[in-house]
Amino acid sequence: MKNQPSQSVPDIFLVSLITILLLSLVKSLLVQAAFGMTEGNIQELRGYIEDGVGIVYTINNLKEGDTLFLSMKHTGDNLDPLLGIIKEPDDLHNLRNEVMRLAKEPGLNLLEAANQFADKYFWAWDDDSGDGYNAALKYQVPADGTYFLFAGSMLTNQSIHTFNPQFTSGSFHLVIGLNAPLPAIRKPPADSDRIAMIDSTYIDPRSHIQLLDQRLSTQKNFTFLHLKKLQPGDMFSAILEGKKGQPLP
Repeated sequence: MKNQPSQSVPDIFLVSLITILLLSLVKSLLVQAAFGMTEGNIQELRGYIEDGVGIVYTINNLKEGDTLFLSMKHTGDNLDPLLGIIKEPDDLHNLRNEVMRLAKEPGLNLLEAANQFADKYFWAWDDDSGDGYNAALKYQVPADGTYFLFAGSMLTNQSIHTFNPQFTSGSFHLVIGLNAPLPAIRKPPADSDRIAMIDSTYIDPRSHIQLLDQRLSTQKNFTFLHLKKLQPGDMFSAILEGKKGQPLP
């Protein structure tokens, strides 16, 4: 009987490596199955925050053991982003007014007022853990259910002579990773998943009506008007009429 040639060391190493990778994959799948965790998804959102009135996003059907990885970066104006998993969403103007009330409490500085507010209203929150003044937050879901993500802004005192706290405002870029760690969401895919959506229950749309008297002629038959910053969900309409029924030029 002939002796079988011994298996080479590279072949043994390759088989061992494949076995380890397969065991790691099986372990990961078993952990997700045991906790009912959601498959990893990524979503990008953009918006604008003005005068301290933030935005509430609803995240449905989260499972115990899921982890949210959140990154909010300012992309315009002087916005200092604030992220939080809000306990009980309320009228956003009420929340804004509560922060301002605390900011003007005797003996509290702006940072102490913000901390006191955030600890009361959020399960978890962050202000400056991202790059510069940007916010980054990791939150492990404690129980199955619906959760609410708050995207807002921090206070600042722009006067060196008087105490006059104001909210920062500006545009932002929000990235949400569901069971997808922060390194994976620095460059999100072009087609992002839908994890969160704006909750219209907590949006208090303010109506604004403006009447403008503009003069047009055959020499000047057009003009440009600058609009205020619009939020997702806002509706804009305009009517152009001639004066006293006169035809437009």
